[in-house]
Parts: sequence; C-alpha cells; structure tokens
Amino acid sequence: MFTRWILPGFVENDICFNNKKFEIRWKVFGITLNKQRGNVSEIEKVYISLTGGSGHKKMPEIILAVGVHEYSFGRFKKGLTKKESLCIALEIRNWLGI
Repeated sequence: MFTRWILPGFVENDICFNNKKFEIRWKVFGITLNKQRGNVSEIEKVYISLTGGSGHKKMPEIILAVGVHEYSFGRFKKGLTKKESLCIALEIRNWLGI
C-alpha cells in the first residue's frame, strides 16, 4: 500500500471479528483505504513478527495465517509494543481455541 511509505504516522488499523468472519481495515484520517476479509474458521495460526517500520525501526505486527495467505495489522501509527502485540495475539488464539 502506497500510504505505508508516505503517511505511516497517520495510518490506523481496525480489526473486527465475529463468529464467522474477520475484517482488517486500513484508514487514513478516518477514511478506509483498504480492507481484507476472511473466515475465522480458516485461521490456522496467529503470531507476531518484527518488520521494518518508519525509518527501518523494527516494529511488531500481528499475523493471521489463513492457508497460504497472511493478514497483518498493528504496525502503523504509533505501533504496538512487543508486549501488547503478544497479548493481543494470545487473546485471539485463546478465543479461536488454537
């Protein structure tokens, strides 16, 4: 996404789960620029990864592994700490029972 490099301090992630679906949204100034959706039942793994953030500073992001696809969130704006990312990933895994 182009905004990852231009406006990293203004990009926000929203993630929504219900019993069947999940959706990750990327927003800039409250406007949704991109969405990814998937089936909750197809999530095989939830983990964190350290990736390049602004200025090549490694930032944690949360990854949902769904078959051959990976959906990530949490590395934009201020970013999550490693501890926050681990806590969220654990909470999602517990909720999914994986």
